[in-house]
Amino acid sequence: AQRQNIGSPPSQYVPVAAADLSLRTGGEELPAEMLGGNNIARYMQDIIAISQQSKAAGDALWGRIGGTEWELMTAQYMAEKFRLFGLADVRIDRMPRNPQWWPTAWEVTLLADESYGSGSRDIPLLTAFPGVPSPSTPESGIDAELIYVGAGTPADLLGRDVTGKIAVYHAIFESGAYSYTGRGLADQLIKAGALAAIAVHDIEANIQFFNRFVGSEAGPGFTISGDDGVFLEQIIVHTAETKPLRARIKLISGPRDGLITQNTYGMIPGQSDETVILTAHTDAYFDGAYDNASGLATLLALAEYYSRPGAPTPQRNLLFVGSGGHHAGRPGTPYTNTGLQSVGTAYMVENYPQLMD
Repeated sequence: AQRQNIGSPPSQYVPVAAADLSLRTGGEELPAEMLGGNNIARYMQDIIAISQQSKAAGDALWGRIGGTEWELMTAQYMAEKFRLFGLADVRIDRMPRNPQWWPTAWEVTLLADESYGSGSRDIPLLTAFPGVPSPSTPESGIDAELIYVGAGTPADLLGRDVTGKIAVYHAIFESGAYSYTGRGLADQLIKAGALAAIAVHDIEANIQFFNRFVGSEAGPGFTISGDDGVFLEQIIVHTAETKPLRARIKLISGPRDGLITQNTYGMIPGQSDETVILTAHTDAYFDGAYDNASGLATLLALAEYYSRPGAPTPQRNLLFVGSGGHHAGRPGTPYTNTGLQSVGTAYMVENYPQLMD
């Protein structure tokens, strides 16, 4: 899941100095200006700034998303740096990708009711973000009662009828890249009769997620976090004593077709016909600082170091690749496959078999 921060960071957050993020290993003395944390951080900030241009342009789903002008801009930035460093055979290959699921507008609003007392008002959940591949709602939206289903386990669902309601469940990010307890729950709940589903993330920060595990082709799935999640779970309890809480959900989404992604290449010739491929992907949702501006920045630092004036010729060719469409399926696959196949790396394997020999 990728995220954008829409609130203050937790009080215990301690920033890490860029100078501490170095590629030094062992006792070798490396050029600090090239492989030091400050240089890597500068490249990283350049790449994040491209995402910020997408946000400033008004994209509801913003970032260096595969197949957009912002990802192409990132590829061009990489190629410019490769040329500046003096790498050989710098070029950009362009190739189609599958449609991108694209939300353009949405809302998740808790609805006021006079039975809650004077001063009751509608409350929008600002951290709400739709999950791929959630379809659009009717223009008027979905107005329905909320039903809380805990962690969504079979035991939690005993005796609970989600039919015609908006299901709310509690999800946790456990250790491991794919150890997310809410994986597939929205799809399960909606297919069981729920009109929509909302995942409450068990984290403190007020952030939005692009989470491909909380959507469904059968209906809209959303994530919320931080203060919104705590408030929603509490208010479901309080309103149960008078009148079950209702919410209004609206979503406009659909496929964005005809997208073209690209790979960026640069080579440092070596002493043999063997090739070492160093790669990082150019696409990202939101700022994409660690996924994957940090990887691209490290790739650039390595390219700069190994191509520096006076550097010894490497034993093998070093091919630096900024691969495109990492979060996308290949052409001909539905956008529900987002993240399962990398367009750029598959293209390189299929079109440059000599590199794989």
